[in-house]
Amino acid sequence: MKKSLTLTLGLTLALSSSVNANTRMGELVDYIQNKYVTQFKDHPILVLKKDELNFRLAKKRLFGKENEKQRVSEIGNYIKEKTGVELTYNDGTNIDTYVSILKNSAVALPLVESYTSKKRKICVVFHADP
Repeated sequence: MKKSLTLTLGLTLALSSSVNANTRMGELVDYIQNKYVTQFKDHPILVLKKDELNFRLAKKRLFGKENEKQRVSEIGNYIKEKTGVELTYNDGTNIDTYVSILKNSAVALPLVESYTSKKRKICVVFHADP
């Protein structure tokens, strides 16, 4: 009995880890990112894995207006891990809008170096939810 409980608990923890949180949409995003997006060298393009980012935010309980600053910071950390690009707080807030409010939108969001520059820092692509 104790052995089966330990095994069940272990499997539950393994299956709930972020490594195994990849969905069919996540697999499609990986395919598109690797097959097409990596060809562009002018600036990074990231097809955002909304499921992965939402899972990360949920683990840290960063939803709601009261957690906006921490959520925006975590979004910036996520983008930096994926692309190496440092985001400003304003960039993170722009991305947060599509993660928390306009969730079902298919959007490409180009972010520039500064207000006076047209040089793109990164383009974040949000897929439409199935």
